[in-house]
Amino acid sequence: MGLAWYCVHTIVLNDPGRLLSVHIMHRLWLLVASVQWLYMN
Repeated sequence: MGLAWYCVHTIVLNDPGRLLSVHIMHRLWLLVASVQWLYMN
């Protein structure tokens, strides 16, 4: 898990243009995860 985050941060630092898309993907993943968690409980 830590290695994956390290790779993501390295990519973002090397290509700042991806920061917005990574942020959107992260928000979308959190939204999907929270919705699934609400339906499970």
